[in-house]
Amino acid sequence: MKLIGKKIIPLLLILSFNAYAEETVSFHCIYTEQTHFLEDSIDSEYLTSGDLNTTVKIFPESKYVIFDSSIFHKNRKANYIETGNSIKWATGTPIDSTGYILKDFFELNRISGILSWDSYSEKPDNKMKKYANNRGNCKKLEPLF
Repeated sequence: MKLIGKKIIPLLLILSFNAYAEETVSFHCIYTEQTHFLEDSIDSEYLTSGDLNTTVKIFPESKYVIFDSSIFHKNRKANYIETGNSIKWATGTPIDSTGYILKDFFELNRISGILSWDSYSEKPDNKMKKYANNRGNCKKLEPLF
């Protein structure tokens, strides 16, 4: 038993020094405006209920986000790029029955906290059409203790 303990303790020490948890930054975003681009008109609505929201967790060293939206995406992971004061990321979701792909482009301004989410549908012939935009305000989540 003593021999096993002597081998395990150094191994645990090595593993504990290699264990690393990346610092993250979390935001809660509430959408304040939603626009739908219809065939013959544009329908905009100012939102006041706070029902449409997204949580964004940013991993600055790994350059990815995990976002969870009340609208569409659930716990979705994507890589992001930095452009000026913003971070940007995109996702694509195939719709099996139609051949369409839903493409979403996100931009979070690090200074103002404004999140913009543009949604497009891509037809099988590769033509993209914008069908919605959501804009919201994000606030950094701070731990309670």
